[in-house]
Amino acid sequence: MREPITIVITGSNIPVIKDQIDTSATIISRQEIEQINARSVSQLLNTVPGLHVENSSSRGGVNAVYLRGAEANYTAVLINGIKVNDPNNSRGGAFDFSLLDINTIERIEIVKGPVSSLYGSDAMAGVINIITRPVDNAVSTRLRVEGGPNDLMNASASVGKTFSRGNVSFQATHADDGEQIEGSGYQANSASLGGEYQLRSDTLLSMNLFFQDAEAQSFPDASGGPEYAVIRDVSKQDTQQQHHYLALQRDINSRHSVKFQVNYFQTDERSDEVAIPPVYPPIVTDSDYQRQSILATYTGKPYPQLDVSLGSEMAWEEGDSTGVIDLGGPTLPTDFSLERRLSALFGEIQYQLDAHWRAYAGLRVDSPEEFSDQTSPRLGLSFQQQDTTIRADWGQGFKLPSFYALRHPLVGNPEFQPETSESYQLMWQQRFNAATQLDITGFWNHYFDLIDFDDASNVLVQRSEVEINGIEIVIKHRLMPSMNVQLQYTALEMDIMNSDDELEKRPDSQGSLVLSWQVNQDMQLAASANYVGKVKDSSVPTGPRTLDSYTRVDMSLGWQVNRHWSTQFALDNVLDENYEEAIGFPAPGVGVRLSVSATM
Repeated sequence: MREPITIVITGSNIPVIKDQIDTSATIISRQEIEQINARSVSQLLNTVPGLHVENSSSRGGVNAVYLRGAEANYTAVLINGIKVNDPNNSRGGAFDFSLLDINTIERIEIVKGPVSSLYGSDAMAGVINIITRPVDNAVSTRLRVEGGPNDLMNASASVGKTFSRGNVSFQATHADDGEQIEGSGYQANSASLGGEYQLRSDTLLSMNLFFQDAEAQSFPDASGGPEYAVIRDVSKQDTQQQHHYLALQRDINSRHSVKFQVNYFQTDERSDEVAIPPVYPPIVTDSDYQRQSILATYTGKPYPQLDVSLGSEMAWEEGDSTGVIDLGGPTLPTDFSLERRLSALFGEIQYQLDAHWRAYAGLRVDSPEEFSDQTSPRLGLSFQQQDTTIRADWGQGFKLPSFYALRHPLVGNPEFQPETSESYQLMWQQRFNAATQLDITGFWNHYFDLIDFDDASNVLVQRSEVEINGIEIVIKHRLMPSMNVQLQYTALEMDIMNSDDELEKRPDSQGSLVLSWQVNQDMQLAASANYVGKVKDSSVPTGPRTLDSYTRVDMSLGWQVNRHWSTQFALDNVLDENYEEAIGFPAPGVGVRLSVSATM
């Protein structure tokens, strides 16, 4: 099945089409987002091979992503190219995907495998880049309202204008997830302003400003949820985020260009965690984290067979946290703060050896304060002949200890060293005819000096090594000109070396079947079945447990009423599957959603 040409901007500073990227990549287009009509970004991402989203309590709790079984904080998360990982939080820098609004997203690019050679820290398992929606007409206005069970209500509005030398757009959203399960809740408002301006025929100025305020509540993860929690109060979290960028791109000529970009990310999170007796007392925390970075990149094609990119980055991070642990009388402060600066040089080359063979090499050297220099190499080789493609990839990565791990006065350790990785991938892609494609990827990942919480000592420690190996199989088939099906399956083998402990929160197998059918010019139908294998988990009331495997089915029907109006009808968990994603958190039952959209 031939796909449209998609230019990938994640995983390489050298623009390439999807079939030529030198690592494993998945692209979710706006068309696919609208067809699947998932209730949240987390639900959408569960259809991606090798990617599991922990979503214990709908959008009220943290939605953490485990990419190929790696820790959630081993994946760099970008929004329009801005890194939004927060090293101030207790999750070690993992991003909370519940904060994303699916209606603002144009495309999601997921690159699996070590890409520290380009992004530095946090990208040992891969990178997920969220690209927001641009202006698409000379004058456009988009409105969307969605309602669903248990008081779910979402709304978004955007207005944009394209003029002779650029465009500008403004977008505002409101999300209210209602109470999908007992104790859960999520409300958020966001606003963004973006645009481009052609200063000259060879010079483009672009910018984007984003602000969000979100409130969430849920039973704590280890509490046993609505089923087993002893304390029936819920934890609450209030998060304000903003991220902005300003970029200037200059085309020197048809083969050489330079780009300068300034990024700013800030998140302020207030968390009120209830007690989980007899282990965890109540904790109140207020943290603030800021990151500014300046990037300069050169991209060129000095010879027809050779593509080159060189760049540098300067970044400044600052984190502050104030907190109190209530011991039922005396209190313990948990205050900490940290500033960190880093500089980096990076480069990559792609060389077309002949008609079939292409080689890739990348290297980044980071110089973070208080740590030794970190070198992240990556090498790749690909072979392509007619409908057969084979790619091999090797890389090393690293992750700086989070501010929480280094400075938290009760569980942290200022002597922690960076976590590191070494990874291999081997990919085979075969197109059997115009309608059928098979992708098989084997991967071998080794992670060293992992920072983990030790239940026995109640502090963070560094584990020596974790090995995660696996295989991903993806089959795409066009059943008829208007109907496509995609089947994917991932199996993992995970081992904490020299230990009998097992990794929690991630399944050893998962899969999905996604069917999309353009019924006629105005109507489209999509259905997905997502399988999640057994998951190791634990809670204070129950101790360790293995959660049963399950298969969830969702459906969506879209109808383009006329040129301006459209509507979508969705059924979530069609078969009313009874499952748990975390101990004591039951899945929401069958849900019916209806949305109406207008484009002017």
